[in-house]
Amino acid sequence: MKAVSNTTPLIYLYKSSLLPLLKTLHQSVLITEEVYKEAVIKGELRGYNDAISIKDAVRDWILVKKVSAAIKTAKMFADAYSFKVIGTGKLIDEGLEKGFISKSDYERFLEVIGYAAYAA
Repeated sequence: MKAVSNTTPLIYLYKSSLLPLLKTLHQSVLITEEVYKEAVIKGELRGYNDAISIKDAVRDWILVKKVSAAIKTAKMFADAYSFKVIGTGKLIDEGLEKGFISKSDYERFLEVIGYAAYAA
């Protein structure tokens, strides 16, 4: 199955050391050029470590897709190409259910998103 991602899930997955879970659960992962610019280009300029890891993933297994300017979100992208839409929480649940991540990995992810929600 193909997956489409926005910037925030990539960052949360990186911060919880779970970015490779996307590759494990999906045959291909796509992001738009805008997501690449936000996650990698701007992230590198700001010195964010996640930008380097996401850039490495793009070199290896994440595909960057040019899309119409009218497509503003990953959900719009998924809908336009008839991809199934699932949230990051569902991805993490699936990883736990299938044994790809541990309960401590799952809890670490929850801590990351909880911290990010309050830090903003």
